[in-house]
Amino acid sequence: MVTEKSERISERKSRPAWRALIRGRAASVAFVAAAAGAFLVSGCEKARVEVTRARMGALEATATSVEPGVVKAKQDSVLAAPVSGRIVEVFHKKGDRVAAGEKLIRLENDLERIALNEAKLALERLETLGPQGAAAKELLDQARFAVERATTNHDRTFVCAPFAGIIIELNANLGEMSYGTLPLDMVLGGKKGNTAESLVRLIDDSEFYVEADIDEADAGKLEVGQQARVTVDALEGRVLEGTLLRISPAVSTAEGRSRTVRVEIGLVASGRSGHPCEGPAAGAGLLVGMSADIEVILDRAEAVLVVPTLVILEGKSEKSVFVVQGGKLAKRGVTLGLSSWDLSEVKEGLREGELVVVPTDRSKLVEGLAVEVDSREEAPRP
Repeated sequence: MVTEKSERISERKSRPAWRALIRGRAASVAFVAAAAGAFLVSGCEKARVEVTRARMGALEATATSVEPGVVKAKQDSVLAAPVSGRIVEVFHKKGDRVAAGEKLIRLENDLERIALNEAKLALERLETLGPQGAAAKELLDQARFAVERATTNHDRTFVCAPFAGIIIELNANLGEMSYGTLPLDMVLGGKKGNTAESLVRLIDDSEFYVEADIDEADAGKLEVGQQARVTVDALEGRVLEGTLLRISPAVSTAEGRSRTVRVEIGLVASGRSGHPCEGPAAGAGLLVGMSADIEVILDRAEAVLVVPTLVILEGKSEKSVFVVQGGKLAKRGVTLGLSSWDLSEVKEGLREGELVVVPTDRSKLVEGLAVEVDSREEAPRP
């Protein structure tokens, strides 16, 4: 009992000392916090922000492809023989330029040639005899039809160029069998019948265009005839002028892909706005299948107040920017006009020359905060 009482007395005596120690530590913490606050308020440590100047300039609103498009030729055809037969002549090689109607491949056609000669001879004999009467006229008509039929059968043993162009693929070798327009899988015993044999791929390289997809959000702004720019990475990022030729009448709804509308951009020869590229030189080194990024120019504005689009902050009910005014941050609501990925037009809320904050860390943008500025180079012109 004595021991327990002594312990309680000792505990009561020690409590004031603990309280004093706790009060002392709390005072120390408060002093440190106050000192830190005073240090910050004094301006010894200012937040650094990156800024750019609002300036007058030109601006383009554009619609861009969601992914690189593909360079294509005006005409691009895969040719097969009209009939089956053995290949006995190949008149050209890959890379050759050919004229419209020029013969490219000949199939074995001895029987067709003999039939044509017989039909021509029969017609010549009848015409030489000059028979009279209705029966004779009927014989002449039959002979003429026979020549026409034999000519058609003979011509079908050739693969000819349907247009002037260049051969970019050639899959014909002497002695091989060609099965004409019969689908290959049917020839090989399949049942689908949907893969045709190809002997020649011919392109018309007098005119190129780029096929690409644009986000459906911009579909309503597109109009045939709008100017466009085509950037080809394979040509060291060369930028070519173009014109919007066609707009797909439907939006792609392929599963797993964003909704897009397909467009075709015709390339324009230098200095001839509105006219397609003509001749291989006008293609500027383009090759079918190259990738290219496109920008369709939706609208233009000259001499307007612009800032980089990335400085615009999106709020629930307004768009705003932060500016540096008197060494402190100030928030401004702004009214925008045209906008692109790079620049946005500010109609209200800013003045030319004001320093606008580039929001690298939005959590540090507090109105009234004292800051030091790091100036960014002037935003690029379109």
